[in-house]
Amino acid sequence: MENKLRRAVEHEEFVLHYQPRVALENSHIVGVEALIRWNDPETGLVPPIQFISLLEETGLIPEIGDWALRRAVQDQGHWLEAGFSNATS
Repeated sequence: MENKLRRAVEHEEFVLHYQPRVALENSHIVGVEALIRWNDPETGLVPPIQFISLLEETGLIPEIGDWALRRAVQDQGHWLEAGFSNATS
């Protein structure tokens, strides 16, 4: 599993899924939470409970954290280009 995970890091086999954060008082989306998944080419989407602890044990978690941050910023740029506002009101 560790070797597969190292390969996944090298080949960027991870994806982010976004879950909206909604203000209860007005139902406006006020942000999103990024949820990481491993898109294993052999088995498909792997839930984080099956790989996060191994990332931590192998010291790969900072690398994945950096990747996730870069990807989230890139995705936000695409949303803004598509006309989605980042305003909260």
